[in-house]
Amino acid sequence: MTSPNYDGLCADLVGIKKIIGDRIFVVDEAHGGAGYFNADMKVNAMNAGADMSIISTHKSLGGMNGSAILLTSKTSKISHKKVLNAYRCLATSSRSWNSYADLEGLVCKMVESGKKMFANAKLRV
Repeated sequence: MTSPNYDGLCADLVGIKKIIGDRIFVVDEAHGGAGYFNADMKVNAMNAGADMSIISTHKSLGGMNGSAILLTSKTSKISHKKVLNAYRCLATSSRSWNSYADLEGLVCKMVESGKKMFANAKLRV
């Protein structure tokens, strides 16, 4: 499931979650990272009950190109241990420490002032 899409259209994630019930629910939020900090976007994958979400930080949060964050909910039906094991199998031995540092700084900045930043940006539009 992709939400929001490239044009900013959001799926009814809560409604979809109700329909699929206890099945695993994964959302591609490539363009939805701002939804966690933008008061106008009421629903994001995690608060809609998704098990996992992937956010491309370079598309809406100002991260370095090609960077992303994988979110798993505390109640995910996908074991956190399995996610970590899969990551270890797929991760390269030539990691981009610049990307890691950028993601860490971006997360800290967004947690600290993301909501204020998006509120100010809205006033400028």
